[in-house]
Amino acid sequence: MGLTAETKIVRNPKAHTMYITIPAVLAQDSAYPFKDVTDVEIEIIPKEGVLIVRPRPRSASAAKRKQP
Repeated sequence: MGLTAETKIVRNPKAHTMYITIPAVLAQDSAYPFKDVTDVEIEIIPKEGVLIVRPRPRSASAAKRKQP
């Protein structure tokens, strides 16, 4: 079974943006797959009422910039 916790989706009152907060109990777990700054891809499956968040693969150019 994966990690689960209850949270909320909140709307920014000054924009059309919405945010999902990640509870600390998930973010601090060793199985949590995201770091402080992670580019993600969001997929919505409307018929199932599911939102999927997955890490985006790092591009080759981004990997080259990170090397010392």
